Amino acid sequence: MSAEELHDMEQRLQEGLDQAQYKMLLDKAIKNQNVVRCNEKGLYEQSARDALAEVYHQELDAPNKVREFANQ
Repeated sequence: MSAEELHDMEQRLQEGLDQAQYKMLLDKAIKNQNVVRCNEKGLYEQSARDALAEVYHQELDAPNKVREFANQ
């Protein structure tokens, strides 16, 4: 595998992981659940809605997001 092919594969893998994280946060936010996150001080629990806003700078507009999530 060439260096370029390896780079492309790593990029696709990262994009897939990012998409899976977004879907997981959105699903948990819709259900008003918490997620466990980590920072330099250790593990902590946070509302998935707050995590969605912090990580993706996106507020949950529940009716539209529920429809969007259901159609994926």
